[in-house]
Amino acid sequence: MKGFFNSVGGRLYSRLIIGFIIAASMSLAGCSSSSDDGNSIPVIAPVDVAASVSGDIITLQFDRSDGIGPEGNKVEPTYQYAISTSVDGEKHIFEQQVPNEGNPIRFSIAKTGADTSGISWTVVPYDLVEGQQYYIFVRAIYAGYGTSEWTWAASGIEAAPQPVENPKVELGDRRIVVSWTPKFGEQYGVNIDDCPKRINQLTPGFWDLKNIVSGDNIVFTVEDNTGTHKLCMASTNSKGAGEWYIFGTVDMEKGTITYDEFTAQAATEAPAAPSGLIVTNEFNGGLEVAFNTSLTGPASVSDYQYAYRAAGSDWSAWSSVNIPYMTDRALGTVSFSIISLENDRTYDIKIRAVNSAAPDGVESSETVSGTPKYVAVNVNDPDFILGKANAEFIYAEDVPHSDFWRISETFKQGGRPSTDRLVRGKETALGNLFADAVQWFATEKGYNPSFSFLVGDMINSGISSNAIITPRLLNGITSSDYQDDTIVIASVPGSLLIDPLDYDLDLNVYPAVGIENGYASTIFGQAASVYRNGHYGGSGRGGTTYHGAFWGMPSKEVRYTIEYLPYSLDLFNENFNGKPECVAARDANDGAYDTKNDPYGCYLMPYDEANPESGSPTESSVMGYKRGKIKSGSLTINGEPIDSNKIYNVVTTKKIADSMYVAFLKANYVDTGVTLVQAVAEYIYNTKYSVGIDPYLDGRVKLEGGVPGDYSNDFKEN
Repeated sequence: MKGFFNSVGGRLYSRLIIGFIIAASMSLAGCSSSSDDGNSIPVIAPVDVAASVSGDIITLQFDRSDGIGPEGNKVEPTYQYAISTSVDGEKHIFEQQVPNEGNPIRFSIAKTGADTSGISWTVVPYDLVEGQQYYIFVRAIYAGYGTSEWTWAASGIEAAPQPVENPKVELGDRRIVVSWTPKFGEQYGVNIDDCPKRINQLTPGFWDLKNIVSGDNIVFTVEDNTGTHKLCMASTNSKGAGEWYIFGTVDMEKGTITYDEFTAQAATEAPAAPSGLIVTNEFNGGLEVAFNTSLTGPASVSDYQYAYRAAGSDWSAWSSVNIPYMTDRALGTVSFSIISLENDRTYDIKIRAVNSAAPDGVESSETVSGTPKYVAVNVNDPDFILGKANAEFIYAEDVPHSDFWRISETFKQGGRPSTDRLVRGKETALGNLFADAVQWFATEKGYNPSFSFLVGDMINSGISSNAIITPRLLNGITSSDYQDDTIVIASVPGSLLIDPLDYDLDLNVYPAVGIENGYASTIFGQAASVYRNGHYGGSGRGGTTYHGAFWGMPSKEVRYTIEYLPYSLDLFNENFNGKPECVAARDANDGAYDTKNDPYGCYLMPYDEANPESGSPTESSVMGYKRGKIKSGSLTINGEPIDSNKIYNVVTTKKIADSMYVAFLKANYVDTGVTLVQAVAEYIYNTKYSVGIDPYLDGRVKLEGGVPGDYSNDFKEN
């Protein structure tokens, strides 16, 4: 749901707040009041209240709360809104009331001057302050019967990320704990052993942030107590990334960075036993368990481990508890989930703390029991367990040194670091997961879909190995514009999927601009027109039609190959590395090599042709590296070629159908009203829960030619 966040930085933090709010304050107001004629009704407060942020606008949404009058008639309330900077503080009550129309009902508060032209519900201006957390209140007014209690949710507009405050490092047994003082709306990326190496890489947002958390600390488990480790961190939110904090020294005059080296310290005493073991949630095929860490904190413990058994069975082997971060390092409450269990069967669970002085662990005196049970998916619960990732779903890769990504002041070895978004330029496991999920959803709902077609723009992060999949995580990896986007079923004739002219394009003279005259008016013709010049995340050069955001992500029913002009990275490397003067210029690392004039002939192409910054799409230079075409005979749906007279039911989203792909503008569609996130959540929960989700490539979109990225991330034939 776009519902809960406006950024990667604010999403997790906002969902944490909102999850607590929904649990703690969404109860029905049970009070009643009398009307003028002595009749009364239950005065019901709004429920399922949630706040979301988009740009400079906070939106509150909640369920209708109709009442039943004394004669059995429906009593519809109007709603009154208020805002405050604290739960119990003075409320600013807005004069305008909103009718009981639609479900959910929405009301927005916009920062003065914000663009509200695209909003169809009630919006009022207010002097919202960036970086301030607000509490948005709503109550129902039943004319003649009374007014409900206030219910509320918390949100706010993020400020630009600030420098990290009070960063500290604590060394423990196979653990390094980094802590800081958190701020509203911010997340924190803490890198270990992968930090900026040169001064110019300290530019905000330049180096890739890793291990992003929304708490106030992160616990790293390292292999042993002898290796040395480097640390750096920065804050981030929708406004971008903050300045790097380097655990070490930066000499701006010399342009050098020197990192402190941290080594974990072996424990000399056995840890205290963990305590407070309880089962906090019984869900589909699993149990959520919580416990208190040892009083001496995580730094004295190298591992927390759990074991379980079904009634009448032996204990399982001990397994590690993953502790990404805790809110209190002295006595933190840690939750973890055990999945792949049988529903309606009772399991016992025990836990222990392990360190160097006690390799066999110190067990808790408590053993608890729980019984997994099926419950419906609740995407409004940010921590609802949907499943887990069995391996990493990668999101980015290195861009190699090539004619298109040359040595520069910024990239002194050529190429680019691992920041390029694969979902905007090739088949990815993430894209396959989303596309197959919405196809499954449409099939389950009886829409008889032919295939699904999504875009790379909707994914903005990856999934780490062993990650527990929750609505919080799905919203975190889904671009904010698509979190509230609904699934639609478009009826598309085969003639709008592909045109014979799409196959016959001459890539050397590819039409430079325009959809229609570029034969990109079909779905797959337009899909093939996305650039492949070595920059998958491209910023839109060549017009938005050919932007990486439009990269097509089809479901498994689809197969096609995109042809680009051939480019040999091996030939480039052979030419560049075979000339000592080229290697010397690169290794000098001072950016002095003149890549534009290329005096040593290091590059195969003239600068004006190959340079991806060369500008306007009206230029005819090497257009085929920027845009491709569907390879003749390669496009099939369920193994069959496209029938131009057949109507195909294509699953996509409203945003894609309304504003991104031309062919959808010429087709009719049915809006299911179900969000993208809901559909993906249902798919994972109902089909992958017990086994977990695995990254997979199956060759549904193959690439020939163009400027390659990391070959290891491409689909490989068996």
